[in-house]
Amino acid sequence: MNHSRLASIALLTAALTGDSLRAAAPDEQPIFASVINKIFESKCLSCHTAEKPKGGLVMTTLESITKGGESGKAGIVPGNAAESWVYGVMALPLDHDDHKPPSNKPQHTEKELALLKWWIDAGANAATPIKDAGIPADLMPAAMELAVLKVEAPAAAARPLITPKDLDQATKDSIAAITGALGVTILQLSQSDTGLMFTAVNVADKFDDAALAQLAPLATHLSDVNLGRTKVTDAGLATLAAATNLQRLRLENTAITDAGLDQLKGLEKLEYLNLFNTAVTDAGLEKLSSLKGLRRVYAWETKATKEGAEKLHAANPNVIINLGWDAEIGRPAITPVAASEPAPATPAGEPAATAAADPEASFFTARIAPVLERTCYSCHGAEKKKGGFQAHTLELLVKGGKDSGAGIVPGKPDESSIIKRLALPKDNDESMPPEDKPQPTEKEVALLKWWITAGADAALKVKDAQVPAELN
Repeated sequence: MNHSRLASIALLTAALTGDSLRAAAPDEQPIFASVINKIFESKCLSCHTAEKPKGGLVMTTLESITKGGESGKAGIVPGNAAESWVYGVMALPLDHDDHKPPSNKPQHTEKELALLKWWIDAGANAATPIKDAGIPADLMPAAMELAVLKVEAPAAAARPLITPKDLDQATKDSIAAITGALGVTILQLSQSDTGLMFTAVNVADKFDDAALAQLAPLATHLSDVNLGRTKVTDAGLATLAAATNLQRLRLENTAITDAGLDQLKGLEKLEYLNLFNTAVTDAGLEKLSSLKGLRRVYAWETKATKEGAEKLHAANPNVIINLGWDAEIGRPAITPVAASEPAPATPAGEPAATAAADPEASFFTARIAPVLERTCYSCHGAEKKKGGFQAHTLELLVKGGKDSGAGIVPGKPDESSIIKRLALPKDNDESMPPEDKPQPTEKEVALLKWWITAGADAALKVKDAQVPAELN
């Protein structure tokens, strides 16, 4: 089918759908907006909008796509698809850990990927009309199909009309200066919100108090700040005392102590605080009592105790404090179903009632493997080993993956990567299972940790396992 024939079909399609702009001349439309961006709109915007910038990457404009996200690599490098992060992750095998979109999301076609590669290698020109772009003949049908495609923005019908809000020039200049000097990522939250999302994940190993102090001109604009794994100390948090619009703050794996939390006392809009693996104690939690907007605190692997968490919850009944795999203070208790009522059906992805196990059976086979099968095998089973990790045999479970370390360390649950991943906040990219997969119950996680603590013995039989009564 030749070019003119394709253009005629496109014209007819556009006319039938009432799209007068496209009916004028589909092949005269700019290639980025009408072809390349259609790939991104249909495959990427569920995770990469200003409202949901997963990995710090926003894909709503060519500028933001080119800039890239927390990977530290340019999303698009004009003239070099091989060096373009966006193309690179889309070209990975579907079962690769870093493949995008995730395997459970709609996938691009081979032709769409080839179009993207061709366009980047050709210079990533946005304005060139389709007819003048020099698209290879074998890719032209796919290009024209995209040109007449109408892509609905996610949940567009449910969104009210908004009046875009732009940052003032002084703020834009400050952002440009700071990102250029420090290599950090700063993004406007959305068209309707001049709040800023900040992350230092790309330069965490060298981002310190002095670097944080450079954010002072932006303090009142900061809404979401990620300082996880940086070199920031208590003294550095003085910069955030002026961040009166801050809603989310990540301080996990830093040197922050109770003293640093004094700087947060005036942040009335703070809703989320991650203190994982810091030296914070009960005294630090008490300093958060005045923050009535606080809704979630992660304090696992800190020096805080259940008593300290309960005291904070008493002062703020709306806050939930996570102290680890089996301790979450403030979450409403689940009311048991009365014995006289019929048992509800088990929802899809939820664990079914456990039948009595054969006393002579292996404890791993009877009690542990079913949990792993329901929550892990879809990505880490016999047929699929994301990250090089498989969990369908005890030997492979202990071995772990190529980057995660030992999945199970007998006798040491806190050193077992499977327990570490389960305990991470769900907004952490390394948390497992992913949010859209079946999740283990608190009781199942507790059982898994008990089994590891007991030695993760392959020979242990059901009849010999001294399982705590509350886990049976």
